[in-house]
Amino acid sequence: MFKKISLLLVTGLSILLLASCKSTVNGNTANDSSSSAKTSKSHTSESTSPSSSSSSSSSEEESSQDQSTTTSPLTFDEGMQILQQSVYKDYINDSPQLVSNDNHKLVISAYAGAKGINYFTLTLFGSNQVKIHAEFGTLDGGKFTNLHDVDAPEYQTVTRPNATASTSSNDNDSSSTIQSVPAKFIGKWKKTDSFKTESDGKKYEYAKLFHATSNSILLGETYTDCYKYTVSSCKSLGPNDYAVETKVPITNESQIIYLHYYSKDKIGEKFNSSDDFTIFDSRAPVLNYDASEW
Repeated sequence: MFKKISLLLVTGLSILLLASCKSTVNGNTANDSSSSAKTSKSHTSESTSPSSSSSSSSSEEESSQDQSTTTSPLTFDEGMQILQQSVYKDYINDSPQLVSNDNHKLVISAYAGAKGINYFTLTLFGSNQVKIHAEFGTLDGGKFTNLHDVDAPEYQTVTRPNATASTSSNDNDSSSTIQSVPAKFIGKWKKTDSFKTESDGKKYEYAKLFHATSNSILLGETYTDCYKYTVSSCKSLGPNDYAVETKVPITNESQIIYLHYYSKDKIGEKFNSSDDFTIFDSRAPVLNYDASEW
């Protein structure tokens, strides 16, 4: 009898202990699940913040890219065209050169006399506006010094030509026609034929001459007559080939002059499309030659 009672007590205690353990386990499981849920929610919240920031930054970047791609970059030829139509048109005819450029800004320089040099910074802003900053100066003394007595404004804002049109460069458009000489040909070029020492003891250079401004082309040779052709229009025949329609001096008849651009130090000119180009391969001054028309 005593053994049966003891067995019942042991069984009862075991049941109570199992029930207590199960309750504790269930409670801990619930707490773990709740903690896990809170932790998961916290990471999710933290991870969405950078994503949101990244999305915002990306959106701003795309907006900036959209703005920059809606307008085509400024090119040297277009910059020269802008300057030729500005108040600075008389200050850019002596060997203009590209100094630097990026998508929306470029700098062009041009000589002015023996030691003078001018810099023009063109900045594209808005949809079709160009701000020109002109700096007139001299290289006398071996460094650039600003001159402030030039009769021209320091700034001018102009409307970009063909603003609604182009997304590609005119150089690649074989059908494009402009009203001036392409910028890459503007300046003085020569082809040396010979040197001669005359009776005064000086050595003189004999050369073929090419001098282009935005609206004229002068051709000739040293110590002979030079002829200035007035430019009516210029049609691109390819990336480096042009047909320039001109008026012949005196007779005013129409004459096509074909131009080819080889490099910044070499160009070609001819009157007939079937002829070979006359090559001009130097922009250095002609030795002891000081003709007024040159």
